[in-house]
Amino acid sequence: MPDSYTFDGPGFVHGGTGDQYNHFVLEMRRRRPAQFVASDHIQWLAERFVWPEPLTAGALRESHTLVLTGPEGSGRRSAALMCLTEKAVLDAGRLRELPDRSEEDELALDPADIRPGERLLLDLTQTDDRHVEELRRELEGFRAAVDDQDARLVVVIRRGQRNLLPDSLLATVTPIERPPGHKVFEAYLAAEGFRLTEPVPALESLDPFLAASPMHEVVELASLTAAAARRSGRSGSVVEWAREAVAAHSERDEQASALFRDNQDPGLRALLVVAAFLPGATLDAMVEAEGAFSRLVDLPREEKHVLDGAYLAERMAKVRLHTDGRKAVEFKDLALDKAVRTHFWTYFPELRDKMSEWVAAVTSLPGVAAPAAAALADHYADQVLATGPVSPLQDLARRWSANGDQKALALQVLDAGLQHTTYSPEFRKFVYHRARTPNTEAGFAEVLIEACTETIAPERPTQAMVRLHYFTGHHEPSVRALARQRLLTLVRDRGFERWFLHRLATVSARPTDSALLLALDIPARLAAERSAKTNLRVLWHRLLEEGISTLPEASVQRWLDQHPALLVEACDGQVRLLSTLYAFARDQVDRAVDGEARQVRRESALTLQHLIDAAMAPVHPEEL
Repeated sequence: MPDSYTFDGPGFVHGGTGDQYNHFVLEMRRRRPAQFVASDHIQWLAERFVWPEPLTAGALRESHTLVLTGPEGSGRRSAALMCLTEKAVLDAGRLRELPDRSEEDELALDPADIRPGERLLLDLTQTDDRHVEELRRELEGFRAAVDDQDARLVVVIRRGQRNLLPDSLLATVTPIERPPGHKVFEAYLAAEGFRLTEPVPALESLDPFLAASPMHEVVELASLTAAAARRSGRSGSVVEWAREAVAAHSERDEQASALFRDNQDPGLRALLVVAAFLPGATLDAMVEAEGAFSRLVDLPREEKHVLDGAYLAERMAKVRLHTDGRKAVEFKDLALDKAVRTHFWTYFPELRDKMSEWVAAVTSLPGVAAPAAAALADHYADQVLATGPVSPLQDLARRWSANGDQKALALQVLDAGLQHTTYSPEFRKFVYHRARTPNTEAGFAEVLIEACTETIAPERPTQAMVRLHYFTGHHEPSVRALARQRLLTLVRDRGFERWFLHRLATVSARPTDSALLLALDIPARLAAERSAKTNLRVLWHRLLEEGISTLPEASVQRWLDQHPALLVEACDGQVRLLSTLYAFARDQVDRAVDGEARQVRRESALTLQHLIDAAMAPVHPEEL
């Protein structure tokens, strides 16, 4: 790497008059594992993070609650995540994001949901001021519960929202400044394997951009610099890669416009669009996809012989396409495919409706490999989410869900919507309504269940559990079984037994709830807590009223072994229910398969009998 070099050309730094617009969309969507806030994302962020002034890594060591604010683009949310995951802050806790508003049957900020040592993020930067004011009272009580549970809470707000907070939070507000752009740029490159051992003089020409641009734009420049390095096989230097990255933003929009402007032939424009949505696909796959596109948009058929006129290589050269050694088609210029996609989507709105059908057709072509199909789904989702409406993505997900081989694509586009800053609430609402519809197509329901587990649950576990609970009432047994398994795993692994017991006890009962209750493993410590005990009494009273003769005997016996006093209390002194319970225990003794098992069952029955004696002193067991 040379010690000094200079950038030529305007780059990111505006050198003329008038307004300048640089558009950045960071393409880093990745599958997240089923954790609260995915550990791989936290690790990825930590490797690139630069602490903004005056915040430090120990900001939450002494305080349970912190409110972060700062200018837009200063990295407020990233700073909140780093504060919450700093190793000295209760490393055994778990990090999850709180919803900023309630749904039909759940609270937004429920103090009962907080578990000891938990780490919580509440991002209000996208919440309207009226709703922040409505949350004032909830925040007051929630903050107190955070202290009681020795948890940690970081609230992220816009600068203008400070006066909307409850008084108890005002003292915790910490304004942050934007971290130095050049440090963020260098940290990102270092994490990508391009470590700068000393400041590079050539990068000084980027200082005006690095000093003023939002963090996501600085990261995008570094991301493109790393992409240029990989594209070149790491031949060259950082200055060459950065120069290509600068060109990718300062020139590509105009370059894409010129390609459409200079190539009026509809066939060439079709080739442009297809190649932009399928970068890296094989030559044969692109030809098939181009044919499908031409049919869908009703391009006029050419009557010329295949050997007459410009052939494929010439047409590709005209629109700056080439094939690499693997016969994969791509544009010669970094990020030109993205600029072409954006230009097409912006200036040919009448063709947007056709694109969903085309994407579905192309992903079904045998010559389109899984990576190319996944990239196409991502690129299409990006464009739909840039403009809306989003129903084409939801319809496409439903369509793909009917094919077992394409369920991954369905989940992919749902993920894109569920993770989108603007449209995620709309997608969560869509999943909510489909969950409440028991006749949702089985394949689609299964994909939506996975979306709850993998995408909603990491940051909004209670919302995921609400949806999974509704899916347990689906008319298809396989869907019910999948939803039940995912729900119980989520409850168990993340310690939401209290929350789930409250939901089962307070939401309208459904036939599948009994199986959910029986499958729960509630420790004696939790069962003795007042709120959990109250909910368990309600649930078991309901179960005993309905009759336990049709329930799995092993599950009922497990509860009877672990919580006999609770089940007796659930009978509420009713002789009929106590008789049912005692008869069950007595029958289990008779059904024991060997002497040892019979003795265990007999001791359990005797314990139950003593508890009944104590609960119903005037009534003798023989009367039961």
